[in-house]
Amino acid sequence: MLLRPIFFIVLCSYTLFTSSESNKVTLNISGIETEDGHLQVAVFENQSQFDDEKAVKVVYFNKNGMVNGTKTVLISLKPGTYAVTVLDDEDDSKDMTYRLGVYPLEGVGFSEYVLQGMSRPDFTDFDFTVKQTGAVVQVKMQYF
Repeated sequence: MLLRPIFFIVLCSYTLFTSSESNKVTLNISGIETEDGHLQVAVFENQSQFDDEKAVKVVYFNKNGMVNGTKTVLISLKPGTYAVTVLDDEDDSKDMTYRLGVYPLEGVGFSEYVLQGMSRPDFTDFDFTVKQTGAVVQVKMQYF
C-alpha cells in the first residue's frame, strides 16, 4: 500500500522535470575585449526575423565573472532551430555603434560561425538545433 503513493510522487516529479517547455542553452562567448557595458544576446528563428532585426528574444548579461575574455551564459529556448547574435554593447546604447555610420565600433559574434569580412551571414550560416537535452553553442566575438 505504501508503494502506490511513493510511485505516484516519483511519476509526478519525473513528469514535472522532463516536460519543461524550455531547455537550457549554454552560450560560451569568447574573444570579449573589454569589461565595459553588457552583452546583448538576440535570438532568431528564421531568415526573415534576422533580416528585419526582429529577434524573438533579447537578453542582456553583465560581464561579471568573465575570465580571459570568455563568459558563459545560459538562456532558455524551446526545442527547435535558432540563430544567435551577440553584441558587445560597450556603451550600453542597446544598438551597434558605428564610426562614420559604416564601421562597427563594438564587437559582434554569431552562434557557431566566424564572420568572413564585413558581409552579413545568412541565417543558415549560424543556426543550431536545440534538443530536449538543450544545447552548447560557441560564439567568437569579432571587432573591426
